[in-house]
Amino acid sequence: TVLISGTSLLTETDICDRLQASNAKCIITDGSLADAVESVASKCPSLKAKVTISHKDKEGWMSFHDLFRNASEDHKCANTKNSDPMAIFFTSGTTGTPKMALHTHCSYGMGLEMNGKYWLDLTPSDVMWNTSDTGWAKSAWSSIFAPWIQGSCVFVIQMPRFKPKAVLE
Repeated sequence: TVLISGTSLLTETDICDRLQASNAKCIITDGSLADAVESVASKCPSLKAKVTISHKDKEGWMSFHDLFRNASEDHKCANTKNSDPMAIFFTSGTTGTPKMALHTHCSYGMGLEMNGKYWLDLTPSDVMWNTSDTGWAKSAWSSIFAPWIQGSCVFVIQMPRFKPKAVLE
């Protein structure tokens, strides 16, 4: 699995461009973007599986909750090389259309160890909360991988729309 995150602010065109550029075989989203994915799926021949994290069934989509509930306890981790792709992020598109930036298991792990240890100064007794949208690379860097590599706790709150007062509280 190669992680390609996307913000909930993506448009149908954004979704289509990312699916086509990456040749993604599967997409996982919630109910708010499922219709947008559905509208471009026919233009994305590599897309073979659609998974929703919604609690409502959607025709032609698998339920993440059902897949998780029925998953086998027998699991073997993939044997990957340090040069294998791990994550793809798309640039913001400030100076043209967004472009893919591929990260390997090695580049991502080494870079984020330095980030967590020296830039974020995290330790196993810390709790990290980064308010970046989970669709952007910044979130993966500072909300997930860098803290976990340092053994820190990661705090996450579901907030579909940024609410400054709630964040300050």
